[in-house]
Amino acid sequence: MQELNQTAIAKPIQYLNAAKVACQTNVADIKTVFPETQDRNVPYLCIDLIYEYTLLVDGFGLNPYKDITVIHDVQYKNYLVGAAWPLGCAIDLVSSTSNKFRISSS
Repeated sequence: MQELNQTAIAKPIQYLNAAKVACQTNVADIKTVFPETQDRNVPYLCIDLIYEYTLLVDGFGLNPYKDITVIHDVQYKNYLVGAAWPLGCAIDLVSSTSNKFRISSS
């Protein structure tokens, strides 16, 4: 990741290749193979990588070898929001549907 704006260039196929390694690695050994993985994400690394690849290729129709930009934070209004897979859907839902229905917290 680039330090200044925390972006990187990747290809969807890299997620699949990483998933193949993660899914064949014992959970206790994940940090030796993927040292940057946060402890709380270790048990989910295999399924997360498969999900990300599947979403990009099967869901969004991207070519597995297409360069994509991966970001850490998204500017939304005056805030930097941590980028997560459902973030785009949530921002769209909250910002564009206020006249369609009210989102309740109860």
